[in-house]
Amino acid sequence: MMCSKSRERQYLLEIVRVRVVPWLESLGFCFCDLPERYLNSSMESVYPLGLAKRVSGDLLDLVEFQFDKNGGSYFFLNFGRVGRSGVVYPWVSLSQDEVLASDLPEYFRLENKLNGDRFGARRCLFVCLVSSDSAIDDFLDRFVFVDRWFKGFDEVEHFKKISHVA
Repeated sequence: MMCSKSRERQYLLEIVRVRVVPWLESLGFCFCDLPERYLNSSMESVYPLGLAKRVSGDLLDLVEFQFDKNGGSYFFLNFGRVGRSGVVYPWVSLSQDEVLASDLPEYFRLENKLNGDRFGARRCLFVCLVSSDSAIDDFLDRFVFVDRWFKGFDEVEHFKKISHVA
């Protein structure tokens, strides 16, 4: 018998697959497997949907659903853009096709208005309750700001910026 945490996680994944994935595909995103260097059980449980990508000229729009590594029923939405040259750090060079949003020197995390009274990372969680689709409804409402950012509008007040120091 599955524990409650596992059932809630499966419920959340199913809702995202049924409601969010087709909606993002209608916006021009395609879902791809994780790059080979990430293919291990822990990374596949964190990114069970793979990576959503959309070509925009020379840039690649990246969207990733980062789920709880311990099986919790919540996710973060990380996103960013990468140019044709990919990303170069002193320890690794990643081509445009190998990059996750969270690999970028600077990427963003969408904030969740339902968790607006929380601080830090909790403010960016999209939590799913088995009895409610409110987290997904909120996500779909908030993703409009992400799509506008990809199109050149400055919507960063809805995002948390995350930077890596090279």
